[in-house]
Amino acid sequence: CMDIEGMGTSVVKKLLKEEIIIDILSVYNLKDSPDRLARLNVLDGWGDKSVENLLASIEKSKARPIDRLINGLGIPQVGSKMSLVLAEHFGSLENVSCASSEELLNIPDIGPKTALCIVTFFSQEQTKSLLAALESLGIGEKGEEKVVGAAINSEFFGKEFVITGTLSNLSRAEAAKIIQELG
Repeated sequence: CMDIEGMGTSVVKKLLKEEIIIDILSVYNLKDSPDRLARLNVLDGWGDKSVENLLASIEKSKARPIDRLINGLGIPQVGSKMSLVLAEHFGSLENVSCASSEELLNIPDIGPKTALCIVTFFSQEQTKSLLAALESLGIGEKGEEKVVGAAINSEFFGKEFVITGTLSNLSRAEAAKIIQELG
């Protein structure tokens, strides 16, 4: 969800197996752990440049939009679309984490089960600790800027789209992103 280039599923599995990373915080603290960085050479084909590129990609991921971070938290019942709804409605991760069931239920796309999952997730002590640690690392506080005003004035604003068939010049994900950016 945070789009860390060079950290696909197979790389993450190897990093976990070698105990180079143990959780999301250890990913963002890799640059401060020379001993773990040296162990990256354990991976086939990893040299200094590969490590440098990975660290740059991790750093770049800190500025991803808040909806990507919300999605990456793994909240039950919350996928990419719901993460975007939450980010657009509340504007910050802190506001989402403080939302009550009543506030969540006032959002058209959220039902009782999803509201309960969100409130329960953010009420856990381990979640509170994780959010504090992510904030201290500068993750989720800024995010990439989105142009909202232009989208509101778009002829696409508020309409729903279904993408079917084969697209010739872009993927479905790219088409969905363009549609979302247009409101």
